[in-house]
Amino acid sequence: MQALAFSPDGRMLAVGGRDGDMRVWDRSSGTQGAVLTPGEEPVGALAFSPDGRTLAVGAGGAVELWDVATWSLRERLGWHEGRVTCLAYSPDGARLASGGHDRAVRLWRVAETP
Repeated sequence: MQALAFSPDGRMLAVGGRDGDMRVWDRSSGTQGAVLTPGEEPVGALAFSPDGRTLAVGAGGAVELWDVATWSLRERLGWHEGRVTCLAYSPDGARLASGGHDRAVRLWRVAETP
């Protein structure tokens, strides 16, 4: 286990591993809801958007956005030159910050500002 994130409503827990797999658990039933494989790189960071509709994943150097309703990859935002180690959404969900071993902090526009 490398990364953990609760959904904003607390109903889901996403867990990322060194094997590159990501598992999402339904806390109310205790069952595994989804298994995603972003790639062969370790999942180093996870963050749910404030509205809970998107899960940002840092796998290896990639920053990806996954749709929570369908568990499909929506968008690959870009890359760090080192492993992604942290992700954080702005309170309005319009921006995502990522940081990594390359000592860079990148800001991504991920939604239109209301």
